[in-house]
Amino acid sequence: MDVALMPFQMSRSVGNTVRFLNLGNASGKGMITTEGFVLFAGAVLNEKTSEKSLSKGAATLRKKYLASNKVKDFVTTEDILFSSSSAAADFVTGYSVSGPATWKNAAGVTLKELEAKATK
Repeated sequence: MDVALMPFQMSRSVGNTVRFLNLGNASGKGMITTEGFVLFAGAVLNEKTSEKSLSKGAATLRKKYLASNKVKDFVTTEDILFSSSSAAADFVTGYSVSGPATWKNAAGVTLKELEAKATK
């Protein structure tokens, strides 16, 4: 079964609002779900990949999606589910980054800051 066709259950832990990533020429929108982190269609991927920075699994996954119909001209054509915000951020940027420190809400507050507030 293709995960992209399944409806995603939104997480209530840090609100079910859209998160934004903008680093260099890479950008995307996504949301935390009970299954992981969904990167929305229309994300613009960095054309370069840092093989040294990415884990082997992340590099393999990026290559797989770049070769599939889920990405065309470095733009995602459909929503893609990732195991975490970091996995989604690595995919978009092409290098290893901290998802919680990279994804922000519309007010510019990082996911890390939101998660810290939610656990207090």
